[in-house]
Amino acid sequence: MTPVCIFTYRGDELPLRECVESVLSARLCPVVCDDAADPLPEWILGWLDSVGAEYLTTFFQRRGNLNGTDCAAGIARTMEAAARRYGTPSAIKLDADSIIIDPTPFLEGNVGACSTTQNRRDAFGACYALRRETAAAIARELEF
Repeated sequence: MTPVCIFTYRGDELPLRECVESVLSARLCPVVCDDAADPLPEWILGWLDSVGAEYLTTFFQRRGNLNGTDCAAGIARTMEAAARRYGTPSAIKLDADSIIIDPTPFLEGNVGACSTTQNRRDAFGACYALRRETAAAIARELEF
């Protein structure tokens, strides 16, 4: 099954549940990528374990909301590692406030998600899929 790397931090625990549930419903593997500088609260870690989500801590600089060259390299490296662990040709990147509606476009190399609207009037969210070798090449180019 294709891994979905969900990049999150403390404060995202409420929309994160909807996100993980959508990934599971799409029969994909949720890989919750928590920010070591601002980790999720303990109670959500128990819930993630109970639903079978993989949890890992990331240590790259996020510069606020996933900004900067070193952050982009960290995201690509995390996606490459997830695809390698799961033995898949690609991985999907999803924000914690996004839900997967239909995984087919992702698996075909396009986008198929939108964000939730919890606690706000609009919806947004960056999501994409990268092939394992593409993620590795991006990380190599961006790391310095």
